[in-house]
Amino acid sequence: MILIELTRSSAVNLTGYCNRGLATYTVNGSIINFINLSLTEKACPFAAGQWEGYLLELINVISFDLNENKLSLFTESDIDLFFSKIE
Repeated sequence: MILIELTRSSAVNLTGYCNRGLATYTVNGSIINFINLSLTEKACPFAAGQWEGYLLELINVISFDLNENKLSLFTESDIDLFFSKIE
């Protein structure tokens, strides 16, 4: 499981299986860009490391959809990311 927290101040807090990171984001209509992405470089077991790759996909996001408590991020590399709000 990976977590992303988007703050009102355009900061992004990232939590992967083994690593954590930060980024910033901008929104213009249905376009969202993640910039200044940085992650820690802790070694992960192979299966867990695959989750970390999804965090790196944030730099390829080109649009999004927010429907109720579900955030869909669509990438130019066709690896789309789907998140649900945690209560």
